[in-house]
Amino acid sequence: TLPIISITMILPHMLEPDCNVMKFLKSSMTIAGHPFIRESLVLWALVTPVQFGCGFSLYKTSYYGIMRKVYGMDVLVTVGMTASYIYAAMATWENESGYRFFETSAVLLCFVLLGKWMNAMAVCRTSDALTSLMKLQAKSAIRVSPFSDAMAGHSWNPLVDGYKEETVPVQRLRPGDMIKILKGASVPADGELLYGVFGADESMITGESIPVLKTPGDMVLGGTICTETGNQEGESVAAGAFVRVSGGASTLGQIVKLLQEAQSRQVPI
Repeated sequence: TLPIISITMILPHMLEPDCNVMKFLKSSMTIAGHPFIRESLVLWALVTPVQFGCGFSLYKTSYYGIMRKVYGMDVLVTVGMTASYIYAAMATWENESGYRFFETSAVLLCFVLLGKWMNAMAVCRTSDALTSLMKLQAKSAIRVSPFSDAMAGHSWNPLVDGYKEETVPVQRLRPGDMIKILKGASVPADGELLYGVFGADESMITGESIPVLKTPGDMVLGGTICTETGNQEGESVAAGAFVRVSGGASTLGQIVKLLQEAQSRQVPI
């Protein structure tokens, strides 16, 4: 495409009309008894591999789109650059100035492919961000419960009462389960803080760099990091905070789902 632009747009402004290069391009030659302008043949030779080589993917996508009666942007671009190429080829045969439309075909295809490349790079960056978000999700959780059913109830407080721990995959957590959050650990699921206090690093969700103090009754977002744990007055020293898992999809899971949908969705035309 660059040589085509140079011949049609740059050289006429840089060189004198009577210089050897311009005289050569504007001169005529005969092939099989038919006269042709040398410039038109040069442009035809340069554009053809660009049109059907680099543009093959567009032709292929357009073909299957037409077969399915889905007329997207690729069909529109293919029709435009094909019409320009055919018109320029006919003008070349007739020795008319319309052969310069070879430039239109090549430049159009070049910009479309450049846009597709930029879109692919954006998708790759989105995929990297999506992978980073998925890594924030904890793979397991510490589920706590009273030693016996007799201890269960509103009076049971894991900060002062005994309890048993069980490490389970996050997929096995159910609404109402109580999980223990340790310092430096990622919160496995959204929920309500019931016992203890801790500082939550929510920068990966909200962008806030300063840890947010969470007290009993506050909602906790899955994927955030517990930076510090503490205890309330009258309670023993807390080795962690205790969160009751809420129902529904987690905030981080919804963000990942939205990113995946945005990555695969195309604007209807």
